[in-house]
Amino acid sequence: MQAECVIPSCILRISVPYGPGAKVETVIRHFLLNGARDLPITVHRSGSRSQDFIYEIDVARAFRLALLSRAEGIYNFACGASISIRELVEAALEMFGRDAGMNIIFSGVDTQEEYRGNFPVDAAFHSFGYRPQTSIHGGLKYTTEA
Repeated sequence: MQAECVIPSCILRISVPYGPGAKVETVIRHFLLNGARDLPITVHRSGSRSQDFIYEIDVARAFRLALLSRAEGIYNFACGASISIRELVEAALEMFGRDAGMNIIFSGVDTQEEYRGNFPVDAAFHSFGYRPQTSIHGGLKYTTEA
């Protein structure tokens, strides 16, 4: 009979990361750039699809806590609350003092219109004390300032 080999593992599921350090084009970066350039923002269908965005500093903090605690298991790293694409556009436009009613264009199809991304972070809190600290509005502000 062979001895069973168990390798401790930790799976970290990162929701939708964003922030000034992002190396890829993200919807948040696109919305903020259009807001800064006084351009309209196109929202597909009604903009009711929602995502659970997480600011990059919260991701780094979550990784640090998981590593230091030597956590084992599966953990979600997210803000813990989703925001609709329409609400996100409105918040991005607000950063630049722009009126959403005058600057949003509704067009096209969103095949994921019914998607509601919301990921509980309770397991990470109970295992190693992770709680997101940056609200979407705070993260948008920090990203804009950077």
